[in-house]
Amino acid sequence: MPIQQIIGVYLFLRKITIYFLQDIMQEIDSHTEQIKVRFVLQLCLLFLVFTSLISPTIFLISPYAFFAIIVFWIINIATPFVIKYTNSVYFPAKIFLFAAFMCSAHIHIVVGNPEGLGPVLWYLIIILSASFVLGKKWGLFYTFLTIGMIGLLNTTTYLEIPLFGINEQKGFNRILMLPLRIGVPMAFLYVIIRQFILGKELAEEKSQQLITHQKTLTAKIAERELAYRNLVEEVGDMIYEVDKIGNFTFMNNAGVNALGYSKEELLKKSIYDFIVPEDQNAVKQFYRLQKKKGISSTYHQLQIQTQSGEIIWIGQRTKMIFDKTGKLLKSLCVGRNISVHREIDIMLEKAKDEAVQQNKMKTNFMSAMSHELKTPLNAVVALGHGLLEEDLKEEQKEDIETILFSANNLVDIVNDLLDYNLIEAGRLQLKPAPFDLLETVKKTVHLSKQLIKNKAVNIQWNNSINIPSKLIGDAGRLVQILNNLLHNAVKFTREGTIELSIKQTSETDKWVDLYFEVKDSGIGIDPSKLDHIFERFTQIDSTLSREYGGTGLGLSIVKNLLHQMGSNIQVKSELGKGATFFFAVQFPKQELLVKEKPKENSKELCISNRDNLEGVHVLLVEDNKINQLVTKKILLKWKTKVDIAENGQIGVDKFKQNHYDLILMDIEMPVLNGFDATKQIRALEDTDCSIPIIAVTASAVTDIVRQLETYQFTDLVMKPFEPKELYNKMLEHCTEATKVV
Repeated sequence: MPIQQIIGVYLFLRKITIYFLQDIMQEIDSHTEQIKVRFVLQLCLLFLVFTSLISPTIFLISPYAFFAIIVFWIINIATPFVIKYTNSVYFPAKIFLFAAFMCSAHIHIVVGNPEGLGPVLWYLIIILSASFVLGKKWGLFYTFLTIGMIGLLNTTTYLEIPLFGINEQKGFNRILMLPLRIGVPMAFLYVIIRQFILGKELAEEKSQQLITHQKTLTAKIAERELAYRNLVEEVGDMIYEVDKIGNFTFMNNAGVNALGYSKEELLKKSIYDFIVPEDQNAVKQFYRLQKKKGISSTYHQLQIQTQSGEIIWIGQRTKMIFDKTGKLLKSLCVGRNISVHREIDIMLEKAKDEAVQQNKMKTNFMSAMSHELKTPLNAVVALGHGLLEEDLKEEQKEDIETILFSANNLVDIVNDLLDYNLIEAGRLQLKPAPFDLLETVKKTVHLSKQLIKNKAVNIQWNNSINIPSKLIGDAGRLVQILNNLLHNAVKFTREGTIELSIKQTSETDKWVDLYFEVKDSGIGIDPSKLDHIFERFTQIDSTLSREYGGTGLGLSIVKNLLHQMGSNIQVKSELGKGATFFFAVQFPKQELLVKEKPKENSKELCISNRDNLEGVHVLLVEDNKINQLVTKKILLKWKTKVDIAENGQIGVDKFKQNHYDLILMDIEMPVLNGFDATKQIRALEDTDCSIPIIAVTASAVTDIVRQLETYQFTDLVMKPFEPKELYNKMLEHCTEATKVV
């Protein structure tokens, strides 16, 4: 083979080796392994060149040995690809070196000289390569294989077993093989020794770089540690470290200043030496639980006593450090003096309790005020309505109507105050129920017309055609909203027209959107003051309060009620040109109602088929003497039979002794109140028909309405009541034999 071709083949193979080196090195992170990869690839290249040069001679001597060389070529060429695929040098190197040993053994057999220098050099190359790439154990392994191979050939020579020997060739052929037999192995040894030397130099260089880098890092770490230590020492919070049993191992300056001990003294103490005795067990239990559950970070407040005897509150954040087995090693803690914050918290808690108590007292006062004001008003209203039914002169009727108007006005003021008290307390809740919109509005307008008897004012009601009337909502609160707006319009309109308009803006199968508008031709409002008229206790001019009266709560209540309904009140007005108040509300249709099934084991309710109250036996449970007289007078006028009980206990006793068709029950009474009396009466009933018990009370309605169902009241009449209202309620519930479930 010409020398140019040999050099060309070598350069081509070297290019391939460099390609694999560049490609593989990108995927292998370990520097040591990169050196071994480079060495193995160079070894592959040299072995491939050597076996290629010697292969023609081997083929002439032994085709079998030539076949072994071909197998080695395949393994040799595959080795770089396997290294690239596995990203590792160890497994491919094991296969390659074993194949190289087997190939060398076949060549050794062909040479036929057991102790010839050439084969020994090849074995030495494999031993050194295995030691460098795979480790000394593999070098020892190939050493034993080499000794075994040389021993085998010595045995065949001693026994004169014929081999394919290159030693049989004479003359020029033998001399020609010397460079291949001796020169190539020597070149291999040079490469290996050079690799070792370069590796050592590179290792020393890397070691020096690592030492320099380590010194730099150590200096930076020391610098950072000093900075962090200074930061820890200068920070205002206590920062400290304790071991697994709570002994201090570090304390910063803030902790030293707070506790009053030196650092040396603190490092001889435990954190529990400072915790006040009454907190000791609780704190130990807290951190014992933290340790048991393996919770790394917690926050706890505790009291500690300083050297001066001062007791301070500490908010402590604790970070527990555990080893891999979950064993506690130490704890890092940050503590802050929160004594001032604790005092503020205590003051706030006290203020909160006082506010709750004051709010409760205010609620009780409002309820008592309602009861005390409405109780005498009940007598005035009831007697007034009773007198109107008498044969009176026109002047007397006007006087009585004036008395009733004043009484009802006072009742409205009391109700406004009670409602606003509920709104402020957040206790005002809507109670949706089926109602007839047109009937509700009709009654509201009728009541408002009673206010304009002596005024040149006309109230008109306009509504869209085909407005759905059967809706679901809080009819009482809707009436209250419209009443407040209409009364407000009546109050500030001396003459002209007040219009109530209702329009349908949209409708679906389930909902209807309605637009309400109250428009008057009164004194109007300055546009600059429109934003203030909905504030509590506010009127646009203080002189208006003296001229027109009012508490300034009506519009504020309207605003809050509409807010509960998901709407808001709006106004348009100019001074001297009247005002227009309007809002929009969405109501569900009654078709959405699902009828409730009667409860099991509940008593049957009795309904009446009466058209009057003649002969009805009524038990009136009332503690107020005036109300007893007034209510009894009204009941006797309806030809009922009346028994009076001065308190709830007497009412229960009378119920045991007599049969009654209906009970009128006051709520707030001495000895036994109306709730407990009703509860006992319900427990005493043994018939299938439950007697109607109507609550008649002057208490704030929201204070009792939630309890009416609980105590099984049949209905409610608020004082002061109009006789007609009481009559209708009694007629509705008064019992006869007819029963329904």
